[in-house]
Amino acid sequence: MKIVIGRRSNGNAVTIHLEGTHLFVSYTEEHQIGGLFADMAKSPDHSVQLFLSASEALKMQLSRYCKNAITENEAVLIEMIHRKLITRQKREYPNTPSAIFVLIEDIWSWVRLTNKKKYSQRLARLLTMAPAYKIFLVCGSMLPLRNLLAGLIANNPKLKNKLITDDSFRPLGTLGAELVYTTEGFAFYKPKGAAEFERMY
Repeated sequence: MKIVIGRRSNGNAVTIHLEGTHLFVSYTEEHQIGGLFADMAKSPDHSVQLFLSASEALKMQLSRYCKNAITENEAVLIEMIHRKLITRQKREYPNTPSAIFVLIEDIWSWVRLTNKKKYSQRLARLLTMAPAYKIFLVCGSMLPLRNLLAGLIANNPKLKNKLITDDSFRPLGTLGAELVYTTEGFAFYKPKGAAEFERMY
């Protein structure tokens, strides 16, 4: 999926190609994540299904673009997306299934649910398995994302074997691409598996 992540000073759009992976987004201003979600919602690919986990303020801001997006609270969305994953795992598709993008304003609002075992297991499965079935999370956060997996394991130690390799946390880069918006107005992008960030504007 081609995604507009911002614009240069001359107004030209800056895009990335998100292929088969989650996207972890660190941002400092709400308009940064709001603009990203709005551009994703305006995608010309009408086969893409959108789910939105956001504050009421952001939902209102995006309402003109996300008319077909499914918006629910975090607990309901985790259950809905997990059921989608289970269904796709059980079914052999004659054709490639349509992509599902779950736009999450604050991934920590999902992690806070994971003190309940079933939610921690579901979120871990979505993070590690969903992209193989064309289900992608776009996880935003104003807090450091490097502690995301540690937070999940703290709530459910049994997830350790899923989220830790060789006695160390999996880098987020093994689970998805990373996009960082800075307070200075710059954007840096690192594709999944890449070693370094690239400044996009």
